[in-house]
Amino acid sequence: MASDKALENSIKTIKSVFQRLAGKHDDPTTISCFEFVTGMQAEEQFSHMSVDELKEMFFDVAADGVVGEQDYMITEEEFINALTLKHPKSVQQAELKAAFKEFDTDGSGVITAGELRTKLEEQGWKFNDEQFERLTKQADVNGDGNISFEEFVNAFKQDRE
Repeated sequence: MASDKALENSIKTIKSVFQRLAGKHDDPTTISCFEFVTGMQAEEQFSHMSVDELKEMFFDVAADGVVGEQDYMITEEEFINALTLKHPKSVQQAELKAAFKEFDTDGSGVITAGELRTKLEEQGWKFNDEQFERLTKQADVNGDGNISFEEFVNAFKQDRE
């Protein structure tokens, strides 16, 4: 199950981010709103989100919601829920960005035909030239010879439908 594996990998990544953020103060079991927002802004997958969106995500899961002793702290479980249950589109967007980066091996912001073919072959896919050309034309909507992130996302969505 590819989606189960993707979710499992996402949760591992989310847990490691939480542990990195929580490890910066005396209580490694919780993080504050400030730590959440600044930590998530530093994560490339979530850098597209505004401070207000990140605060909203935090407060959606701050279970105690009481200012004072708890100071709006969230636990690891609440952190995972913030990113997987309450905001699955953010996680999916992050997964797509991570996958895109994996294919964009030179970091140019687009996937070339060579990068695509190499990565697909590394994953066990085999194509003759005609099949590969058909695949790239389907993904490369604007016909510039490269696959942008937007084209990558659209191709992924078409594959899911």
